[in-house]
Amino acid sequence: MRRSASFAPTAWLLSLNVKDRGLRTAVTVLAGLAVIYFGTTGSDPEDGEGISGGLVVLAVLAALLVWHLTKPGNNAAK
Repeated sequence: MRRSASFAPTAWLLSLNVKDRGLRTAVTVLAGLAVIYFGTTGSDPEDGEGISGGLVVLAVLAALLVWHLTKPGNNAAK
């Protein structure tokens, strides 16, 4: 089955059924770390040190979203 040209580049995550739990966990942790990394790279050192509580909450929500989107479905493609 071919995908249309308008298929979003990030939509692969929606169709990803990760059956290996280790890979699923790794992708989830990387998503949370990416949110923290990109959330802290643009800040000035004078603004405060460390990461804010809101950024941690956002990283956890992103990780939970990835965990949910990569769960194996019942109707896997054959």
